Amino acid sequence: MKKEARPRRLRALAGAVTALAAFSPSAVAQFGPAQRPPIVIRGGTVHIGDGDVIQNGTVILRGREIEAVGVGLTVPEGANVIDAVGRHVYPGLIDVESTLLLDDASRVNGEGNAASAITDALDWFDRHAYEQAWAGGVTTIGIASRRALVDGPRAVVKMRRARGDDAILRKDGDLGVTFGLNGIRPSMRLREWKTLFEQLDATKKYIESWDEYAEKLEEYKKALEKSAKEGEKVAPGDKKEKEEATPKPEAPAPGDGTPRGQGERRRGPRPNPRGHHDHDTPFMRWLQDTLGWVCDCGLPSRENPGHDHEPSKLTLVDGVSFAEEPAKPEGETAKDGAKADEPKKPARPAKDLQREALKRALEGKSGVNVYVSAAADIVNLLELLRTYPLKATITGAGELAQVADELAAAGVSVVVVQSHQLGDDAVSTAAKLDAAGVSIALTTAGHTPAATRWLSLSAAAAVAGGLDKERALAAITSRAAAVLGVADRVGTLAVGRDADVVITQGELFSSTAVIEHVFIDGRNVRER
Repeated sequence: MKKEARPRRLRALAGAVTALAAFSPSAVAQFGPAQRPPIVIRGGTVHIGDGDVIQNGTVILRGREIEAVGVGLTVPEGANVIDAVGRHVYPGLIDVESTLLLDDASRVNGEGNAASAITDALDWFDRHAYEQAWAGGVTTIGIASRRALVDGPRAVVKMRRARGDDAILRKDGDLGVTFGLNGIRPSMRLREWKTLFEQLDATKKYIESWDEYAEKLEEYKKALEKSAKEGEKVAPGDKKEKEEATPKPEAPAPGDGTPRGQGERRRGPRPNPRGHHDHDTPFMRWLQDTLGWVCDCGLPSRENPGHDHEPSKLTLVDGVSFAEEPAKPEGETAKDGAKADEPKKPARPAKDLQREALKRALEGKSGVNVYVSAAADIVNLLELLRTYPLKATITGAGELAQVADELAAAGVSVVVVQSHQLGDDAVSTAAKLDAAGVSIALTTAGHTPAATRWLSLSAAAAVAGGLDKERALAAITSRAAAVLGVADRVGTLAVGRDADVVITQGELFSSTAVIEHVFIDGRNVRER
């Protein structure tokens, strides 16, 4: 019975496969993952994130993107509608510098390395980190390492439960440069500046060595092409002239010691092993008397009964070896037979991963984020930017406001650290920089992993220090996205942007604000 049942099961399986193959693509699509219905957030005060506000606005989310934003929009059929009347609708908040997802060991241990990747140290299973971010309405974070003077690039990560590349918006963010890790004494800070200048100068020489190598390599390739062309067949007329101009070798004389098979066929007796001929023999006398043969030495045998060949005429056939180096062909080296006049390939410089990282910054392919607060250090930084073409942003607090005009003139963006630990003067720093025309973003600077949760309250502190509410919102949405290099994906409620939306009861910067919904890529990850 068992033997009969097995073929029946195989036939049934084959029939099922055949039936499945007969389905049309549209029929097979029914068995794939169901498409999520559109989500319509209607009736709320919509804060775009760039300063614009729409009263009684509507935001439509479809899949992972924002489909429409405006007033009086038509609700798509089958959409899930969220009544946001009396609510405020914001883009997902962005903390430019956070330590969420960064494991404790990587946060405080190890040495900085410009070639290191911060994404290798992230804990994608830290559920508590996600909940901390959602509780504060934060949907995107920048993660940077601050363990040495120069650290690896910052990463930009979506705070949704995904792993690896699916959650990473950017791996190759700004390199981190941090002053003050070894203390704030002037001597220590000057030493750090000297070290940074030395690293940049060494990188500049590294770039020059590779540029020089590229030039020499191009010259080498051209020389090879030229050599190959010169080695090609010449024209028939030129070939004939060349053959006429080239002397033809004469045929070897009989009995000259040439090995058999070379030149003309040997005539006359073969010499003995040492090249010595005995002329006074009956056979030799018969050759001379009857045939008139004369030895290649040029003397009759009777007058010269015996002689030795000159060494230059002896060959291996004669049984003699002088163990001399054979003459080298013209233009050939003794070592490997390569042509001495052939072009020589240039030596390739050694690769240095840290120099490669700084090279990208010097070439403008990546930026540099400098953590600095002292006014004197900021002046030094502006001087450095006049020497080296770096795209730099500054993260810090403290004395930034003292050089606000210089920063505005240099066009350097500033990420202002807002924390209750920095004192009363820091509260007004953002407002002063903004008033001077400096483009600013706000961050908690990741003093603790949980600090990201209070990003909106940190921005509220900047509002209390004189910063406009919509400017403060932009500092944790659109301007933050620009600093991180992801403004094309997040930071504003605009068509085509990622569907990252926060809905609050009460204004975001109010102490009584309640975050009711958080959408990331169109999925509702928090609902109250």
